[in-house]
Amino acid sequence: MTKIPTHRPAQAQHFRISVREAEALIASHMPLAPAVTVPIEAAIQRVLRQTVTAERDQPPFNRATMDGIAISGNYNSQREFQLAGTQAAGQASVKLPAASCIEVMTGAVVPEGADTVIPVERVLVTAATAAIEAGYDYQQGQFVHLRGSDHQQGTVLLKPGVTIGPPEMAVLAAAGQPDVLVSATPAVAVISTGDELVDVGAPISASQIRSSNDRALAAALQQAGINSVNRHSFKDDAGQLRTGIAALLEQNDMLVLSGGVSMGKYDYLPQVLAELGIEVVFHKITQRPGLPMWFCKSTSGQPVFALPGNPVS
Repeated sequence: MTKIPTHRPAQAQHFRISVREAEALIASHMPLAPAVTVPIEAAIQRVLRQTVTAERDQPPFNRATMDGIAISGNYNSQREFQLAGTQAAGQASVKLPAASCIEVMTGAVVPEGADTVIPVERVLVTAATAAIEAGYDYQQGQFVHLRGSDHQQGTVLLKPGVTIGPPEMAVLAAAGQPDVLVSATPAVAVISTGDELVDVGAPISASQIRSSNDRALAAALQQAGINSVNRHSFKDDAGQLRTGIAALLEQNDMLVLSGGVSMGKYDYLPQVLAELGIEVVFHKITQRPGLPMWFCKSTSGQPVFALPGNPVS
């Protein structure tokens, strides 16, 4: 096929805008993804679409934060106590007899009647008694994480719009959320263009380069939590580009193109995008590299990014 010079579409309204302006324009033109419910295991890197509240007080009981003995701080002059039992983590609370102590483990419920924990390193325990180390002064209430001191039942913990990372996953689990309402992730087509591009593993001539931008872009999208990414490669052929891009618009929520967006004779993308009715939101950003970037919208509202070509060979 005989190649012809590119015919450029009508000029966009925004030329050589700043990176900040470009980011604002992109954000204002991005469609709102539908909300879907997924298991908590699938919520990582997704955008939360619900308000998450505390399932119950946190902690839900007075919690021992050290291994040791639980006592009542009212007996602040007493240094030796009868051992009245053991309170392990996960066990129901036991009652502390007067003037006695109960061995407690980190994370356990502080026994009813107790309000202070003496660390095990400061206690000499025998079969029947526990004595506080000579010279060790304790404060009433020490090493006890009080019920509801972090937050109370019904407190808002997460709001819609946050991206779910490891801390948010912990909050979701602590709030008892087995399923989470999140934004659906878009299907994205990453398209590289150029006669010179050859995929990894294929034979390559001295005048060609490996196609790397498409893989870098796909990896960046996947790292951001978008797993439905498909890669495609087209030659510098207006007809092939037109047919291929039209088909991919039918199959995807977003297109990211690499190459063919500058002023070269064989840069057909601006012509093809115009022929497909794709509206230019802005063209050219005051950045190096990446000045000739395009951001567009299809007639159906799908975002279309057109980026410069491969930077490495």
